[in-house]
Amino acid sequence: MSSTTRKILTVVVVTVVAVASISYFYSQLPQNNSNQLPIKGVSMITIQEINQSIGGSWTTLISGEGGNTFTTNFLNLLGVFGYQNLTIANFTFAISSLESIIPAATDAGSTTFEENGTGSTLVGAYVYIKNVTLEQELYLNLSSIAKTNLTGYTNGTPSGSAYFMGWYNQTINGTLNRIFLEAGMDGNYLVLFTLDSTHLSSSVTNAGMLRILVDEFGTLPSSSIIYPPYMITTGQITSDMGLSLDTYGFMAFNVTNLGSIIENLDSLANNSLLSTLDNVSGYNLSLYLNSSSVGYLNYLSSISLVEGTNISTNLSIAVGSVGTLDLTSSLIWIGLNYEFTHNSNLSSNFTTKSINKTIFEITYIHENISFAVALDGGFIVFVYLAGPGLAGVSQTEIVSLVSSEESSLQ
Repeated sequence: MSSTTRKILTVVVVTVVAVASISYFYSQLPQNNSNQLPIKGVSMITIQEINQSIGGSWTTLISGEGGNTFTTNFLNLLGVFGYQNLTIANFTFAISSLESIIPAATDAGSTTFEENGTGSTLVGAYVYIKNVTLEQELYLNLSSIAKTNLTGYTNGTPSGSAYFMGWYNQTINGTLNRIFLEAGMDGNYLVLFTLDSTHLSSSVTNAGMLRILVDEFGTLPSSSIIYPPYMITTGQITSDMGLSLDTYGFMAFNVTNLGSIIENLDSLANNSLLSTLDNVSGYNLSLYLNSSSVGYLNYLSSISLVEGTNISTNLSIAVGSVGTLDLTSSLIWIGLNYEFTHNSNLSSNFTTKSINKTIFEITYIHENISFAVALDGGFIVFVYLAGPGLAGVSQTEIVSLVSSEESSLQ
């Protein structure tokens, strides 16, 4: 992971997690409310199609899109979090081996679904690969591995596309789980679905899983870059700053019960999530994350981020938003000010100043890093700037970036 990406991750993680530690504000959150902000656009099959294909009653847990530099940066992020290898059935391969396969200029999307009542999960993902020869080579290698390691392996070419599928058993936390795995190739897209069908095994069939894959083939877009809605564009950033972006990436996702997801990931990883986050950020985040934070994080519903770099000025820019349920954004706004002013662990490293009544700026005093935050209805809007070029950025430009992001949320 580049130093720029690591710094962006650090500031975003520290900000969100630090705010989540305030038990006082957590106690004031509206309770039992499920009204979410709009799901950000990801080209994935619908819940209704899943219900018809394999049965059950499904809901969306998390859905996201990433493009350009974020697809390769995500692989680096997996390494930072300790995921050096990926095991499928009896085969293990290194995450780092994917870096030469997934090119920088590509698009990827993923959605995780949960079956109501049983807890079974279905994860779908796709990635656009410009080099068709490379795509075909990757697919054939995956198919060969699957044929050796999966039970009930089958493959075919429906409607001119290619697919393979099979299943394997894996013990997770003492429970024997049956995992269905299928992959397909359609144009420049590689598609993958994996289903933990332990509680649905009687209703899941190869025909049902194939129908899911074929439906997804019909949902895939024709474009190689799918820019999510509700997000400032790179053109707006260039216009507001008067600087071209030599490199850029973006990501956006909507999530249900983020705190609970983090808790479950921690349990599945069988290690301390706090220790993992400490390793990522360099900060002792256990000072900020506690049991009440899990409930608080469940009120965050979306995160979007566009990042870019201007090489000549050595300036990194990131603009985005955090969506919340109902009035939670107002509590976050109060909490941010409170934490960065009164929490000695933060105030010794950060200074804050008001730009106006709706925007304030957080500055990391040890490096050229500035982080502006604004309140806009159900969203907290943020602007991140870093590098020697920060000295030439005016307050007017910062406010302009905030305004452009706010206009995209309307």
